[in-house]
Amino acid sequence: MTDHLDRIKRMGNLFALLGVGIFVLGLVDSTSGAGLTAQFTMLGGIIIAIGGTILWCLSEQNKLLYLQQQEISRKLDALKVKTSEPPAQF
Repeated sequence: MTDHLDRIKRMGNLFALLGVGIFVLGLVDSTSGAGLTAQFTMLGGIIIAIGGTILWCLSEQNKLLYLQQQEISRKLDALKVKTSEPPAQF
């Protein structure tokens, strides 16, 4: 499960980098005189970068929740083992 979340996290990083690259491309276009097209390119880059960042954050949060769930499951299993043992005879 954590491998799957790591892949999603890497994909979020790639989207964020792609968005920054598209934004820079629009910024370069705006200096050459391409007005509205460059603005839409920059806006698209910002949206993609924000989406990638959100994807990265959500995958990291899900990974932490998954690890906490595993730890709680282990503790509950340990309690079940302790309570299933018969009481000591004196």
